Amino acid sequence: AAATTARPTAEPTDEPTGIPTDKPAAESTAEPDAAATTESAAEPTTEPAAEPTTAACPELFGAYATLAEELVAGGDDDAALEFLAGCEAVDQENTRRDDITGDKRDDLLLALVNPRSDSATPETELLVFVTGDAGLTPSFQARPAGQVRVLATEDVNDDGQPDIVWVDTTCGASTCFDTVYVRSWDGAAWQDWTDATITMAYAEIELPEIAAAGQGKEIVLQGGVYGSVGAGPQRSRSEIWGSVGGAPYALLERTYELSNCLYHKVLDANDALAQAPESGFDTARELYTEAVTNRLLTKCWQRTDELDELKSFSLFRLAVISAYTGDPAAAAESIDQLLAAYPDSIFTALGQTWLASYSDSGDVKAACAAAATFAEANPETYESLSDYGYANPVFAAADLCPVLDLEPAQAATTEASADTAAATATEEPEPEATLAPGDL
Repeated sequence: AAATTARPTAEPTDEPTGIPTDKPAAESTAEPDAAATTESAAEPTTEPAAEPTTAACPELFGAYATLAEELVAGGDDDAALEFLAGCEAVDQENTRRDDITGDKRDDLLLALVNPRSDSATPETELLVFVTGDAGLTPSFQARPAGQVRVLATEDVNDDGQPDIVWVDTTCGASTCFDTVYVRSWDGAAWQDWTDATITMAYAEIELPEIAAAGQGKEIVLQGGVYGSVGAGPQRSRSEIWGSVGGAPYALLERTYELSNCLYHKVLDANDALAQAPESGFDTARELYTEAVTNRLLTKCWQRTDELDELKSFSLFRLAVISAYTGDPAAAAESIDQLLAAYPDSIFTALGQTWLASYSDSGDVKAACAAAATFAEANPETYESLSDYGYANPVFAAADLCPVLDLEPAQAATTEASADTAAATATEEPEPEATLAPGDL
């Protein structure tokens, strides 16, 4: 007000009176009032508006993590949570204020959710603040791909180190995937405590204590069926992940739902063969033999020659197993059966190429290399096994005849039991030599 009255009286006094009679009043009342109005309005509204700029609800969800860290660093975490809750950005169910690190001081596990999302699985964020001498400080940011759900904040594997376990759920057009994460506090940082990605479609997840091999609680997932026909023939599975001796969580066991699908039987046999260096060849031999001889196993996909393809491939794999177990006669017998039952199969031609190399060299690896070369020139060999939907394995030429690294002691053991192995390999598939492909 002082500035408003001082300036008009000074100007009319010094200036000639002829001009100010029309304008001084306008200038002294309009301009100073406008200036006064501008100054008085600008000063009170501009400075208070600066505070909401730093503590306003962000437009973009990606800014919430930084804002949360700034607010909590201010020293009043109650006020920080109250503000974020006012933005509807706090996932109260998964936010926890507790002693997470085991030092008898409360920490903060803050779950944020995008308040602007209308998705069934909205964007989320998971932040961990640990209490130190300077108060709460940020120690971890999960950066999830989807929606977070906290499963545990405790020492889940009984190794004396606090852990955080959560699941990150993401959804595509037809299928949702659940990925489990474990982080273990080492006193300075949250270390990843898994040795591989733990993920499954539509998983039901529990943390029981069920495996003798594991320490503390295991991570059990049940599910695995995609929500799309294009995924191919499927069956649910269960997985048990455990911490052996306190080590990062590793897969201990995977089991599949029972199925009468021939393709699933072959997949099980393939898995057993891949594990043969550790567990032996008996299981793989039994499963391939059942794939060849069990007429109750059915077609479950769209390939015209599905049954013949899978059976002839299984006979070829039986020959490979016989070679690995040191029985070339049984290997040759399986190829003879393959030729008799499926003379037009591409796997018969593959088997003959493999056998010619094996007979000449006596080297399984050299024979597998010859088979891979044949497959590269005849891609229908591996393409036929890859055409079972996107949820199932894809084969390459080298996968048809796997090269296995056997320990010397195991190789000696398998050779010693070659006679028994050969009997198992040849007795049950024997009818194949007298059956036409259409009869199998």
